Amino acid sequence: MVLDSNSNKLLIYGGRKEGGTKLNDFFEFDLIEEMWTKIDLNMNNNITSLNNSNDNNNNILSALPKPTDGHSAVFCEDMNTMVVFGGHDGSNYIDSFTMYHTISKTWSKIIPENHDTITGRAYHTSQYSSKHKCLIISGGKIQGNVSTNQTFAYSFKTKRWTKLDMNYNDLNNNSSDNSDNTSNMDTLNNNFLKKTVPKVLCPCSVMISSDRMVIFGGEDSQQKCSDELWSFDFQTLKWSQIILSNLNTNMEMTSIPKLSRLSMVFNNRNSSLYLFGGYNEGKRVNDFYQIKFETPPQIASIPIIRNIKTNTPFIEIERKEDFDNYYFDLILKCKKKLYGVHKCIILQCNYLKDLIENNNSNITNNINTIELPFDNHVDKLLEFLYGMEPSFTNIDEELNDLLNLSKLIQFQPLINWSLNKLQELNIINLDNKKIDNSHPAEYLQKYLANRRREIKRNKIITDFKITIPNNDNIFYCDKTLLITRSDYFKSMLTHGFKEEHVNEVLMDQIDSIKQMDLILDHIYGIEISENTDLSIHDLMLLLMSSNFYCMRYLYHAVLRVLISNVNEENALDILINTSHVVILQQLKRNSKIFV
Repeated sequence: MVLDSNSNKLLIYGGRKEGGTKLNDFFEFDLIEEMWTKIDLNMNNNITSLNNSNDNNNNILSALPKPTDGHSAVFCEDMNTMVVFGGHDGSNYIDSFTMYHTISKTWSKIIPENHDTITGRAYHTSQYSSKHKCLIISGGKIQGNVSTNQTFAYSFKTKRWTKLDMNYNDLNNNSSDNSDNTSNMDTLNNNFLKKTVPKVLCPCSVMISSDRMVIFGGEDSQQKCSDELWSFDFQTLKWSQIILSNLNTNMEMTSIPKLSRLSMVFNNRNSSLYLFGGYNEGKRVNDFYQIKFETPPQIASIPIIRNIKTNTPFIEIERKEDFDNYYFDLILKCKKKLYGVHKCIILQCNYLKDLIENNNSNITNNINTIELPFDNHVDKLLEFLYGMEPSFTNIDEELNDLLNLSKLIQFQPLINWSLNKLQELNIINLDNKKIDNSHPAEYLQKYLANRRREIKRNKIITDFKITIPNNDNIFYCDKTLLITRSDYFKSMLTHGFKEEHVNEVLMDQIDSIKQMDLILDHIYGIEISENTDLSIHDLMLLLMSSNFYCMRYLYHAVLRVLISNVNEENALDILINTSHVVILQQLKRNSKIFV
């Protein structure tokens, strides 16, 4: 995975799925719109130049990368490209060297002048320096499943590889073959001895400046985890080991961890490297460390808060402060726990709906409270109701218990999900019996869409009213969903304003029933793209309204529809209506094409 910092997108290529099948799937994630897109691989086989503006002589054959895992990928900001090298295709370690051009959205195969210098490899690390136009490949495994600590540099200026982990004699003996190498890159240090090269294999790497990358951890040739930290200088093309002090700020000794396959990021603001997770001698760990690049560099263990609550929209109430810090309108009371929940979500389970309707007005902190006659797996039931797959510690035993609970309360969606899950785990056999295998989120989405339809038909009266100017209609909705979908209403309805207590609001920026219905449809999860009866004028009004009321998901959904529907007839109208909105650059660019 790489970050395309020029367009604020994450790019993910390849990998493997369960069973070992290699993939060449390619996805991008828009960090602004928070949307995944699968990118179709470009099948164009034309010959193109890597950089026509610099009149490069080396041509690059456009080619698709192979299905693989264990490859490396870097993003080259200065060239707007993602470079993918190596990997394992299921049979061999490959030397595939490809480049994805983010602007033209095409792939090219990079053909170095001395492509035989480096052999196929996987599970290596790579980094790119835009300042030096240089890619570094280090460590990994090569054919025969042999681990290696070789380091190679590829210059995008000269289109050549240079092997860096050589001693003085190696350089002299190969001077005829590598006569261009020292001119191709910065001058190699003649005293670059093998003892100054990291012996670690498959480390984790990160750039900490335009001239310097660091690697930490990995495994040695005996597959023992390493605790070494190394730095590579792109100016001298030289490795150097960084010796860590293990005295933290509390004057306590921190043992330097021996890790492989960890996650690592560098923070420029405090010149610190952060390490998290990984493997230690085959065991997964979730330790968290900070390396401060001081004199000398210090490593300190950062404690992880234990028993972190799952990021769920319901809350297990443990303190009085939880009533002030979270919004919920219903409490489910078990023998030992209280759960703060949202009534409109809980109502999808008829058993709980009956309990709510027959409630004898039990109150906790001015909030209606329902006592449950069961105590086990309430959290898993709530996870399902909120559209998430329940989490388990001992899945075989707990899943059977959850199935029994779902049968007890006669909640068919959870019964279906539990049965399908048990069959996936080969615990039961359904004998090809067709059972709805929807994800919990799909059940929730169907329920909310149906609830919206029932509200429109006046069959359900909710806890919140909305009015619009110059119209006598009253629009009903659930306060919980309004708070969830709009930061504007979240602030208004949870911070003591009068609307919080009267449960009614005038939305004075909405000027039609159609606009109000579209906004309410969105609040209940009905996608704007599903409504085909919308003009460009409708969409522009909805864009402005969603921006005013801080409904960012609706805003980006409308923006996507607008961008995809720009044409010769509406382009000028869109430009005129968006001239005052600075952030709509993509929409404006698409419109200008037709003007």
